[in-house]
Amino acid sequence: VITLAMLLCMSAAYIKNVIIPDASLDMSDFNPNLTSKVLAQNPETGSYETVQTLYGEENRVWVSTDEIPQYLKDAAVAIEDKRFEKHHGVDWKGTTRAILYTLFGKNVQGGSTITQQLVKNVTGDNQVTVKRKITEIYRALEFEKTHTKKDIMEWYLNIIPLGENCKGVQSASRVYFGKDVKDLSLAECASLIGITNNPSRYDPYISEANTRENKERQEVILTQMLKQGYINQEQYDEAVAEELVFTNSSRDNSDTSDDYYSWFEDQVIRDVVSDLCDKTGYEYDIVYKMVMTGGYQIYSTVNPEVQAAVDAVYEDLQSLPATASSQQLQSGIVIVDNTTGDVVALAGGVGRKQGSLVWNCATQSLLSPGSIIKPVALYAPAIELGLITPATVMDDTPYSFTDSATWPKNLDSTYRGLVSVEEAVAQSINTVPVKLVAQMTPEYSYSF
Repeated sequence: VITLAMLLCMSAAYIKNVIIPDASLDMSDFNPNLTSKVLAQNPETGSYETVQTLYGEENRVWVSTDEIPQYLKDAAVAIEDKRFEKHHGVDWKGTTRAILYTLFGKNVQGGSTITQQLVKNVTGDNQVTVKRKITEIYRALEFEKTHTKKDIMEWYLNIIPLGENCKGVQSASRVYFGKDVKDLSLAECASLIGITNNPSRYDPYISEANTRENKERQEVILTQMLKQGYINQEQYDEAVAEELVFTNSSRDNSDTSDDYYSWFEDQVIRDVVSDLCDKTGYEYDIVYKMVMTGGYQIYSTVNPEVQAAVDAVYEDLQSLPATASSQQLQSGIVIVDNTTGDVVALAGGVGRKQGSLVWNCATQSLLSPGSIIKPVALYAPAIELGLITPATVMDDTPYSFTDSATWPKNLDSTYRGLVSVEEAVAQSINTVPVKLVAQMTPEYSYSF
């Protein structure tokens, strides 16, 4: 009894001091009905104009609960959380059963309520740890204090992953059945809601085996709906007998490059998300959703005229030099306004852009800077310290850090003797900057 009391006290202290401080879930910045915008200044008028609305990487179309068939809601409750209307965020019976199954090595069946699944989907926190589960439980309990069951169901059905890059029932309905979610039949509702349990297993487009698995899962859900009184025997029989016709409209209407964010917009989104992660302490996925759905106005420094000039060159593959191999030569560019320090144009690759938030050669490639590091890390600090001016004469001769090695060599393997700093920069001589590093110390050069 004493040991149990000690454990309970330790658990309570752990929850109070570790779990609760990190368990806040402020949804005020996550409103899927709001559209964030990226704005840029018009060089002629000086006013800021919208250059891009943000829609996210996911195929999601938000629908209100009134547009979602009751069959679909009932199917979700029947198979995922049959005590949804009775609990306050956590089904303690299911949770206790899951704990006991885990302790005795059995397969865990359920345990998470629809509210808990919503919390997990919104936060992206799906680590298999005790701390994560306790945090999820606390968040679910707090979430139900401020949201109705109707709101929770609407959020849940608009956020759940349903395969084929679909998040939410409306986009999935269009992809799988070629119709709006409000037009789904009972059979189609059960088939659709079954996918969220394991999209890689129940997505009917993956394989014929998946199609059969989807049908089996649909019948399991229909059986639960029948047992729990959501449908009668006649409705059950008709739904089981109905042939499911899948029509993947998303593959027939692929996006064009005009639908993608520009290179500049990609980087604006990444920078804003990164800064808000530092400010809020939330995970990247949470903040990304906030930015995409929070109704933000994001002011950017892009100059449309300069960006257009960059795009004209980078989208034209004929402007690139030919290579000996068949591999496409790649390039990236960042243009800065030297009077303000603002980045005004950017390109992260050549040719037509192939997606949003794709790999950016200008900002994400970790490549050696080569000789362009010399003016930044060597000549600039030496000028600032008063060691040199452009007219200073230095000796282009072999230099050695040790008695045995002669280093570095110039590109042409020759030495010029006395040269000005200006000439050393122009010819990208290696010996002169190395001698400057020796005077300043590598540590000073690096910190500069």
